[in-house]
Amino acid sequence: MGSPVMKKKIMYFIVENKETGDIWTEKRDYNDMKSRYNDTGWTYEDVMGHNGRILFETISKIALDAKLKEIKKVPLGFKVEENIKLNLEKIAKEKKISLIEVTRMALSEYINKNEGLINHW
Repeated sequence: MGSPVMKKKIMYFIVENKETGDIWTEKRDYNDMKSRYNDTGWTYEDVMGHNGRILFETISKIALDAKLKEIKKVPLGFKVEENIKLNLEKIAKEKKISLIEVTRMALSEYINKNEGLINHW
């Protein structure tokens, strides 16, 4: 008998560029991951590339598709400065509300403070 054939177990990733906010997907065969038994396999650094961070990881294509639909609903594309985004994320975590809700609140406050400019038009 020959050696058993291992079924491919695909890992799906959603990755974000830390500088630009661009988002893309990657997929890798889980069985090809670098380990002490496979020193030539892929690593998380390979998935992220330079300046990337993993936003989401799953072995379920259905979960990946659902997360991508959720991400596409995010307004403004979130191409904001990294420190602004990180601070909004910290506020959301502390208040136990979504990042979208914190962003909406911040924008509403900014609009209210500048109402005179809006009414000027």
